Amino acid sequence: MIILVGASASGKTEIAKLIIKKYGFKKMVTTTTRPMRFGEKQDIDYHFISKEEFIKRKDNHEFLETTLYNDNYYGTHKSDVGDDKILIVEVEGANAIYNELSNKVMIFYLEATEEERINRMYMRHDNPADIQKRIESDRVRFNEKLLDHIDYIIDTNNQTLDKLSDQIYNLYINK
Repeated sequence: MIILVGASASGKTEIAKLIIKKYGFKKMVTTTTRPMRFGEKQDIDYHFISKEEFIKRKDNHEFLETTLYNDNYYGTHKSDVGDDKILIVEVEGANAIYNELSNKVMIFYLEATEEERINRMYMRHDNPADIQKRIESDRVRFNEKLLDHIDYIIDTNNQTLDKLSDQIYNLYINK
């Protein structure tokens, strides 16, 4: 399983989409208690469940990792793991999954300069106030030293998404 970790606008989502499209990988769909947003689909974007159901599953040890963010739970279900899966998680999630499945995962830490990430967020029309909050939060949350294990650090500055997706895929299949 490919795990992508990186700060906001480091390229995680777009690279994952290309690996799925070009190489037949499947997005590892995570579970959340947050309300479904417009345009999202059940079991495609997330497995949307109630907080009560989430806590029940967590107590039954059905998740590899969980986190509470903005008063909503998020988790990666053990039954969804596979060699042809790609998952985007935060540092804590990557650590939890690596500690459980070290021989079945490859962790890629995606990095980009703050300047580049800010430019990308503006280009995708993120709210300027949100951009500043994310940058400040990411300085603390996405320090590579917080990861228990990294297989590869990938610099996403000045490279095409196509080239980055090929690079990650080739590193993964040639492990």
